Amino acid sequence: MSVLLRLALLAYPQPLRARYGGELAEIPTTPLALADIVVAGLLERLDNLVRELRHATRSLLRSPGGTAVAVLALALGVGANVAVFSVIRPILLEPLPFTNPDRLYVMRTKMRGLQPESFQTLALASHYLDWRDESTRFANVEAAATTNQTLQLDQRAELSRVAQTTPGLLAMLGVKPRLGRGFAPADATIDGPNVVLLSEAYWRSRFGASDDVLGRTLILEEEPWEVIGVAPAALNQFLEADLWQPLRIDEAGVRNGGPLRAIQVFGRLAPESSPQSALAELDAILDSKKNESYARAFLKDAWADMLPLEEHLVGNVKTTLQLLWGAVALVLLIACSNVAGILLVRSATRHTETGVRLALGAERRSLFRQALTEAVVLSLAGAAAGILLACVGVRALVANLPSSFPRADAIGVDGPVLALSLLVAVLIGLIVGIAPAFVALRRSPAEAMRTRASSATSGRGLSRVHGGLVAMQVALAAVLLTASGLLLHSLVRLGRVDIGVHSPQTATLALAYPRSFSTEQRNAYLRELLGRARSLPGAEEAAVSATVPLTGFAMGAAFALPEDPPLSEDEQRALNIPRQTFFNAVSEDYFRTVGARLLEGRTLEPADAAAGNVVINRALAETAFPGERAVGRRIGMRGGKRFFTIVGVIESYRQLTPRWPVSSEIYAHWLAEGANAAYRLSVKPAAGADADLIPALRQIATELNRAVVILDAQTQRGLLAAKTADDRLRATLLGLFAAIAVLLAGSGIFATVAFAVSRRTREIAIRRALGATAASVCATALRGALAACALGAATGLVAAYWLRSLTRDLLFEVAPFDPATYAAATLLLLALILAASLGPAARAVRQNPARNLRSS
Repeated sequence: MSVLLRLALLAYPQPLRARYGGELAEIPTTPLALADIVVAGLLERLDNLVRELRHATRSLLRSPGGTAVAVLALALGVGANVAVFSVIRPILLEPLPFTNPDRLYVMRTKMRGLQPESFQTLALASHYLDWRDESTRFANVEAAATTNQTLQLDQRAELSRVAQTTPGLLAMLGVKPRLGRGFAPADATIDGPNVVLLSEAYWRSRFGASDDVLGRTLILEEEPWEVIGVAPAALNQFLEADLWQPLRIDEAGVRNGGPLRAIQVFGRLAPESSPQSALAELDAILDSKKNESYARAFLKDAWADMLPLEEHLVGNVKTTLQLLWGAVALVLLIACSNVAGILLVRSATRHTETGVRLALGAERRSLFRQALTEAVVLSLAGAAAGILLACVGVRALVANLPSSFPRADAIGVDGPVLALSLLVAVLIGLIVGIAPAFVALRRSPAEAMRTRASSATSGRGLSRVHGGLVAMQVALAAVLLTASGLLLHSLVRLGRVDIGVHSPQTATLALAYPRSFSTEQRNAYLRELLGRARSLPGAEEAAVSATVPLTGFAMGAAFALPEDPPLSEDEQRALNIPRQTFFNAVSEDYFRTVGARLLEGRTLEPADAAAGNVVINRALAETAFPGERAVGRRIGMRGGKRFFTIVGVIESYRQLTPRWPVSSEIYAHWLAEGANAAYRLSVKPAAGADADLIPALRQIATELNRAVVILDAQTQRGLLAAKTADDRLRATLLGLFAAIAVLLAGSGIFATVAFAVSRRTREIAIRRALGATAASVCATALRGALAACALGAATGLVAAYWLRSLTRDLLFEVAPFDPATYAAATLLLLALILAASLGPAARAVRQNPARNLRSS
């Protein structure tokens, strides 16, 4: 037989080759004959596969209850994994669409005394210039900044997100404009031309992807800007923006001690550089400049920091996604364990059928393959249902993601996700089907046919396997239950935080004014806006302010007192942290509008604008005047030329998030000398008024001047919800996965106890006939299963304690080992075990001994 013929015969199934191999060997080895052999063999294999799939489907449909439970378990497990993987893949697994993205870093300035630390994600322009000019460890050093600008469209204005970048940024990333050209060095000079790039999404949505967009003029901030190109879509993974402008830095002014400017700095490591050597060089450059160009005292406490670009873009979402990925992996393990238990029972109860088929000449290999086929068909059905659940779940998840979630537009159940899901389904079927297939084929035909159904399931080995599976399910459910309990407890603590203000229905509008607005024009606009807002039906108070609770800070510095002695530079730096204070400019009705509580003195009045009077919060009063009365004292800001008289003290409130502690604040009148900000409007509804004021506020703000753009409009309740969105998302998803795990573990416990009762039917009947009590019968039926559950629960709680560090950074005022949470998880597990065991236990007690003895 030729080699080619042997290879061609491999297309036939092995039994057919063994039976007809001799005849097939006589076939002439012409190319056409060999092709016919291969095609016929593959068709025979396909026919066998179709028969086995049909047989597996009929076999599964003969026990619809068990099949439905197994499909549901796999649907929940696979669906959860597909949904989470659809989120994880574009964010954590896909590389950034730039050249060698692992060599790209974000360079930052850290400064002692600059609080909160979340502000320390940028670098100073002076540091950027020094790093750009002197670093040898970076092949490129580029910078960017983001801002909102008003784009004039016909008779209305809209807000556009604008990214400003240095000319070499695109080259550093390794991308090219989709259309036109990028920025040239001349574009970034102070008197350079006004040129702009469109983002690809903006180009398609606003200009219909038209190629003749080049040369068009856009009116940004009341100035004409010429469109010179379209930025590639990949650039929006770097900075999300509608438009791109050249970043212009007054280098001479920066180097000569001009106003501080914070920007984002990015660098590509040189081929021979390591991150450690590059960071050391950045620090050395800062150290070398401290005594020559950094005149401001606190800049001498600055040091460099750097972070991989991918880590910077993903942010703290990475920890959340890793936690959820681990959670759904545990859910899938529980589902697989559940299905394996169901298949074990099926295989053990079909011993007679298996024995008959073996006695009639069926090959063990063929029966083994059929058993695996059943498992694979079951897993594919579960995966198909799971994918449908995942499609619905991903759509709902994306709709509820926080606005800061990265790459949300790339999330979806696409081809690669589906392909991986099907592959995982086949692997699951093979894995969970192996053990049941071995159980079905381990006996000889005679032994299998002699053994009665009741004793076929009485093997201790099988009981131990079943007990091990349910112990694993309970252990994994305990881990998820504890982790979700910790996050839920943390969310409850976060919701109970007193943010310091008590007016949840107060509406606030963030406004952007035309560049041509003078201070007088802006103030006149706001006065009229305040008057119109107060006259709205249902409005009680209205005010303007630089910031409102939970929206951040306006400006800050260390406070100063008139009685402070002259301080050296080092002494001044030492006071930066304890004296850090933030400045807010507000109208006289501000405190009543936002619901801030007055503790001492009075609030602001119109005359305070000229008199230079201020209100401070409790945090500042306790820091500046510990144990003393603050009203009547004078206070100022370091570097300022004036001191202000304190006329009142209010309760401190949280300015960033409920997680961030209160900070010292000074409140001056918004019309006072030097007070200048992009003021917000806040309106408090009257008691009992349930009307939503935001639509009316939007209307009057636009009617007064169509060039004014509304950046954001929310109630205080909405602001608080946005600040806790990440925590709610984590707690909700992990709680959902824990609930699925508990449901699956409960079904596994139920099946295990029912299995224990069924295999002891004769024993229980004899014991009942001999006078055994119901409690004794229950103990006999449940002993093994409950022992496995107890072992699983204890193992799971120990594992949760061992893994407690995974949730440490996500918790608020809750310890990773919180006794209350662990106790609650333990009680829930006990309740689950008892609830899942009651049905089979009650059935064991209700059994008729005489009937069971006759039937056995």
